[in-house]
Amino acid sequence: MTFKRMIGSIALFFGGMISAVCAAGEWEKLDQWSKGGDNAGLTFENGTATLLGKGGKTYAQAVSPGWYQKVPVPMQLSVKGEFSCRNIASGYLLVTGFETGGKIVLWKSVCSLSSNMEWSEKSFVVLVPSGVVALRFSVRISSGGGTVSFRNIRASLEPLDKPFPGLELLRTGWLGAKDGKMPENWQVKFWSANESTYAVTPTQNGVELLYKAGGARFGIEPALLAETLPAGTALRLSAKFRTSGQGRAALMVEFFGKDGKKLGEELSRSDVSGSWSLLAFDFKVPAGTEKICPYLLNVGKGGVTYLAASLETISPESVTARFPVSVFASPLEGNRIIHQGKYVFHTIADSPNSLSFDFWGNRDETKDLAFVLEVPPGLKVAECFSSHSEVYRRETPEVTTVRRDGVEYKRYAYRKTGAFSIMEPSRRWCRQLVAAFEPEDAKGPFPRDFEASFCLTDGEKTSPVRKFTVRVLPPLEKRKNPKHFRIYSWSDHDMNFPDAALFFRVIGKYEEAALTSRGRNDRPELRKLDAILEKRGWNMHCPMQDYTQKRIVGNMVDKLPDKRYAVEWNGKTGTHNLCPEYYVDSPLFREKLEALFRDMFTRLDAKAGDWILMDYEPWSAMDTCYCPVCLKKFYAALPGGVNPSPDEIRRKYAREWAAFRCDQTARVNRLTVELVKKFNPGFTVIDYDYPVEFNQPGFEILFTSVCKDPRLYEDCIDAHFSSFYHVLKKKAFDLIDINVKALKKPVFMTPSLSRNDVFQGSYTTDEETQSPRQFRQTILSGATAGTRGLCIFPGRQIDGSFFPLINLAMSEIAEFEDLFLSGAREEKNWSAKCLPNREFKVEKGVMHLPDWKEFFGFRAHHGKKEVVLSNFNFHPREPLYFSMVPAAKALPGKKVAVYDPIRKRRFVDGDKKCFTADEMGSLVFKINPEDVLFLRFVPAEARLPDGLAEIDSRKVRAEYDSLFKAGSNTGFKPLRANNMEAVLTDIDSDGRPEITVRTPVQTVSVALCGGSIQRWMVGKTSFAAPLQNSSLALRGLLWDYFLVPLSKYTPSEANYEITDVRAARDSIVILLKYRNSAKELELEKTVTIQGGEAVVEADYTIRNVASESRNISFWTHNFPFPGDTPSAEIELLLDGKVLPPVPAEQLYGVGKSEPVFFPATKITGTVHGSGITAKSRTSGRKITLSMPSGEVNQFYFWIGKNTTAEMMTPLKFLKPGESFYTSVRIKAE
Repeated sequence: MTFKRMIGSIALFFGGMISAVCAAGEWEKLDQWSKGGDNAGLTFENGTATLLGKGGKTYAQAVSPGWYQKVPVPMQLSVKGEFSCRNIASGYLLVTGFETGGKIVLWKSVCSLSSNMEWSEKSFVVLVPSGVVALRFSVRISSGGGTVSFRNIRASLEPLDKPFPGLELLRTGWLGAKDGKMPENWQVKFWSANESTYAVTPTQNGVELLYKAGGARFGIEPALLAETLPAGTALRLSAKFRTSGQGRAALMVEFFGKDGKKLGEELSRSDVSGSWSLLAFDFKVPAGTEKICPYLLNVGKGGVTYLAASLETISPESVTARFPVSVFASPLEGNRIIHQGKYVFHTIADSPNSLSFDFWGNRDETKDLAFVLEVPPGLKVAECFSSHSEVYRRETPEVTTVRRDGVEYKRYAYRKTGAFSIMEPSRRWCRQLVAAFEPEDAKGPFPRDFEASFCLTDGEKTSPVRKFTVRVLPPLEKRKNPKHFRIYSWSDHDMNFPDAALFFRVIGKYEEAALTSRGRNDRPELRKLDAILEKRGWNMHCPMQDYTQKRIVGNMVDKLPDKRYAVEWNGKTGTHNLCPEYYVDSPLFREKLEALFRDMFTRLDAKAGDWILMDYEPWSAMDTCYCPVCLKKFYAALPGGVNPSPDEIRRKYAREWAAFRCDQTARVNRLTVELVKKFNPGFTVIDYDYPVEFNQPGFEILFTSVCKDPRLYEDCIDAHFSSFYHVLKKKAFDLIDINVKALKKPVFMTPSLSRNDVFQGSYTTDEETQSPRQFRQTILSGATAGTRGLCIFPGRQIDGSFFPLINLAMSEIAEFEDLFLSGAREEKNWSAKCLPNREFKVEKGVMHLPDWKEFFGFRAHHGKKEVVLSNFNFHPREPLYFSMVPAAKALPGKKVAVYDPIRKRRFVDGDKKCFTADEMGSLVFKINPEDVLFLRFVPAEARLPDGLAEIDSRKVRAEYDSLFKAGSNTGFKPLRANNMEAVLTDIDSDGRPEITVRTPVQTVSVALCGGSIQRWMVGKTSFAAPLQNSSLALRGLLWDYFLVPLSKYTPSEANYEITDVRAARDSIVILLKYRNSAKELELEKTVTIQGGEAVVEADYTIRNVASESRNISFWTHNFPFPGDTPSAEIELLLDGKVLPPVPAEQLYGVGKSEPVFFPATKITGTVHGSGITAKSRTSGRKITLSMPSGEVNQFYFWIGKNTTAEMMTPLKFLKPGESFYTSVRIKAE
């Protein structure tokens, strides 16, 4: 496109601008240049311009006269030119775009020029945003002297119908902020349904996303130069990040079509790195996209800092072609977390569990779409149905057989299903098929495993095949259920099998485990199932929504003349929710809301006694509503007559605003309850709310995140469903007790179960995905605290492995239900003595592990003639041995018998079978990991149940002594020889021991956790120091990972076993051993600390103890681990050659390769070599690391706040039992 030349200054240009209308694709030559600033010289000869830098700290530049052209829509600018450089620090070509009035809206540094460069042609592209009326080009030398010569520079401006690779879409890519404010063109991104509390802190070192509580998914969102690009455009979203604690970085992009309809999303893998690292993923723009929204996320329970980001076009060939439709199996795929990474689905032999298959994608790109299930002999698909109420029906498959590996599989192909007909491009609720599997031989034996698979096909095309195991469990035991305590499900549509006989078999396990609640339906076919369950005594309920959300009531409210949407603190309005004052005060809205409720309850045929589940979730309390009405009411409540701005309220009056918003929430809930009860006073209204640490000073700070204080409105509701998605284990045990005592109405825990899947995965982290054992503990934590039941969210997609443990927990509650509900508690009259499993005698005292305060809890209930202790061990791996010492008045008699009525065991001590209060301390009990032990104390003369097996405390104590002796490294004594010593220490006071070796030259502390070097002193000079606020993996030099492709792991929580510590003539040798049973790897690590020189050597033998051959790599981290030494202090040398200097806080990549952990993923920051040195620029101290020649596959390194490097060996193919050897040598000078 031809440009009009811009003669004279920018000011003159904007005074006399003339519009130009030109054809696209024409090249315009830039042949007129002038120097810019006093630090520049500019000469011309034979069509070549030469820019001279005259020295100094400021830049020198040559400026084109300037072009102008109105750009009504985003366009792409192509620039080409030839350059030659001599002796410059650095240089670049700069493109600047201006709006009318001279405001700069585009400032793009492109085409980097190196210090010395022969003539070469450079080309680049720039995305020019709409609204630009002028462009200017500048050639710059960043500072100092030297010359840049350039010629034949030309440019072309073209439409975006075929985007060139290399176009940058972000308006601002650098995220460092000096003023403490969000970088320009960036804002916080938060999904209210995730229930997150967090802090977003902009600093000069990037924007930190710090998780506090709730769901671990929030982030930041950039503004784009162009909101969309043509369908099929390939893009790469990337960001430079580092993490702290359990923070995890991830990238995401959402696509929206007309009227803001979501068309789809793409999500990268999540990653962690204590040093600056690069995360990127590629995708294509789907058809119909009108807006692209990229996000940089924190999806972990820690911190993520982002320093730079990019969203640029790439070659379409770079993006791997995908099957147009996706499928995800729940709970199969999400529950890999609790099944050791394996795809295992459990079902009950006589009461099948539901396996749901969700679909999304572009079905228009398919011609003969089919969902295919293959099962082996002995297993059958009993039925498969489309579960969404609009297309609810049984699906009829095409059944054929196929032979694989000598086995004849039955192949079920489902075409033209109801689920396919309502499938959308993005993942949406209930676009699914639900299947039930049954064994062909109902007699067993069980458990029994069957290897099955599923995929999608479209003619000859096939999606990736997912193989999985169907494990058929035996029928549930017949157990007693409690009379009052019940487990409820928020939703349950995956049990609605159309086949009546199958439906009755499916519900059998729910009734056996007292999990009998049902959400009412408005479709005739499903209402029939509701009626069946209602007659069988199931609790019926009606889930409600958040009626302040625009997406739910927007169509209704938009028609009202007095409509008023919430105003955000930054002045934006009408984007998310109604103003809460409008919700409460508008007569017109009240009339519409009442009619909405009336219609809903009539369609559902709701009845008196039904539970109505309210779900008002006012998250982001500090963000809204700042409309004039809300501000006026808030100002009236503030003392002193002050009228702060929304920004001042957020900064100075957060607690006052949170209290005001809590009052609004109470009034919103009161109106909702009033209208619900107006329809039927017999409804039981239950509110979904959040547990509060009422016992902690300043607990009100929670309300600045979610303004919901349940105490303010509980007089109008009947019970609380308290959210425990993110509160687990010992913390949940304590917090439910606090809330039951603080609130007047009954409390029900509402944990998340089977949620870590494609739809709910962002709500809960891997660590929050409960296993069956953990869920039993959750149920019992609530029951022993006096709750009346528990509600599972979402309530569907419950794997069969949970039902035996739910069944057990309910029988345990039935045994003690009257005591639990009585509230008669007396923990103060009991003291627990938990025995450590390991003891380390360190230089300064004794260390005991584990710290049972974090993992043990108990409750004591007393009745007229009994006392029951409920004892919980929340540790995932360690058994607990303990004794309970009562006050004399705590026992139901002078002498008592102790037994466990659940496992039918009586506890004795040799011949002693009954005990006084003084004798109770001699009894030692054991609780397995993640288990609960109930102890019933009755008078000695009481009749005990028949059939109790005796557990002799002497044998339990002997078992404990053996464990303690083995775990405490008996035999390790301080070693002193040849003027050297080795002692146990805890130098960083983290409760984990190290072996500290002192020689005349150096002091080295080797941690038993991970085998890393926590401290290294040579004389008085520190070469490694523990970082107290870092995660374990970042707190030691030579922290070791092991890699099987796509699966990294480290013994981060397990102690290495000390097999030997011995003295040689001039060294001390530490032999460590670790076996990772889950990953079937064994490591022997020998650390040698030299006595006469500052050298530490580590020898590694990695053995494959799996039953199959595989590739394994060894990966050691954290070199040079200089403690708090800043990057500017460090100079890196690779094989003796100095690596070029780079700016602090910037990732420097000198090579590209494909790391074994990330196959087919290109990342920068890797180099090849056999040795690396880190040298202090000021003191001259240095550390050199070397490995055997040929052993190093690559070095990764980052120049960040602290410099770190990592070393990885090539993949080794190991047969079962085979090992490979490598070594690392580090020397300090």
